[in-house]
Amino acid sequence: MTEKIFSFPVRIYWEDTDAGGIVYHANYLRYMERARTEFLRTLGLEQRKMHLEGAPVIVVSTIEMKFVRPAVLDDALTVKTRIKLLRRASVIFEQTIVRGEETICTAQVRCASVDMKLGVPTQADPRILAALKSYAPDDSI
Repeated sequence: MTEKIFSFPVRIYWEDTDAGGIVYHANYLRYMERARTEFLRTLGLEQRKMHLEGAPVIVVSTIEMKFVRPAVLDDALTVKTRIKLLRRASVIFEQTIVRGEETICTAQVRCASVDMKLGVPTQADPRILAALKSYAPDDSI
């Protein structure tokens, strides 16, 4: 199976940078969150709508990041998102932020399916599993 990657563009503005003119480290988390959210939207999944319906939602449980190069004002970045592993109650996303061909940072983001009424992990909504399966490696689920 050919690996499927979702790409999301990000432009760096003054508000994204610290006093040294470099992107503040926590902002990379925001860019990755936006990319995962838009990835789900392209698959027809709107988490707010599903939450209002009482369906389980996907929440971040752990993140491991590596910062490689700094991004600066006016940089045009791309957040690349792929599914590393999909299970019935969790998904691991690999995300890479690049400037052209240059890697800025990488992350492995584990998300869990959570029943928001009870606040406990649960099996993911079948709509989420079905939509993500088309992007998941063959050994998933």
